[in-house]
Amino acid sequence: MPSGRLSKKMELVLYLARKSTKMATYDELVEYFVNEKGWSRPLLNAYLSELAKKRVIRRAWIRVGGKRHRVYRLNEGASL
Repeated sequence: MPSGRLSKKMELVLYLARKSTKMATYDELVEYFVNEKGWSRPLLNAYLSELAKKRVIRRAWIRVGGKRHRVYRLNEGASL
């Protein structure tokens, strides 16, 4: 990997780490990574799934205003 470039998985982890809450909704992740950075949705889903299986991130559902939202939270004790 060229120096100065992060892997896409690391970029995803750092995005969550930079947020003050250390979490983001699926819609936020799609907006940033798919709409702004040009990733495909299946690629984002694959990385989220892989990071969740490795317990780097945790998945949860929250209900706000009668609507369910998928939330991804950084598991700060996990190692890459």
